[in-house]
Amino acid sequence: MNRQSIEEAYVRFRNAAFICFTAAIGVLVFVMTQHDHRSALAQSAASLGAACWLVAMMLAFCFAYYAAKRRALS
Repeated sequence: MNRQSIEEAYVRFRNAAFICFTAAIGVLVFVMTQHDHRSALAQSAASLGAACWLVAMMLAFCFAYYAAKRRALS
């Protein structure tokens, strides 16, 4: 892989992880503002937030991999 493709992957995974973390936090805030945390909507939203968080963590590992490769080439 050349330097430019590593830089593109680095930015792509960083932005994707940031978007997923932001979505997870937004869903968490939505669930916390619900009066009934046990409603079907709150339960579904909590599951969606957990899924976003898991995807963001996977993307963070990919981001860390490309960050290390980027640093090694510098």
